[in-house]
Amino acid sequence: MRKQFLIEGLDLAGTRLEHPIAQEISLIGGLKEQTAAVEKGKPAPRLGRICWMVTGLQEEAS
Repeated sequence: MRKQFLIEGLDLAGTRLEHPIAQEISLIGGLKEQTAAVEKGKPAPRLGRICWMVTGLQEEAS
C-alpha cells in the first residue's frame, strides 16, 4: 500500500514531507494515521481525496 503513495519526496506514511506540495497535502490531516488505518484494514474516510490528489500529482509529473 505504502509504495503507491511515493512521489518525489512525498511519503504519505508521514516520514518525508519536505516537498512543498507534500506539505500542502499533509494539511488535509492525519495522513500517517489514515495510512495506518488502511494498512490495518480499517476505513479512512478522507483517503479517497488524498488518492485523487496524489493521482493528479503523478499525472502532472509524467
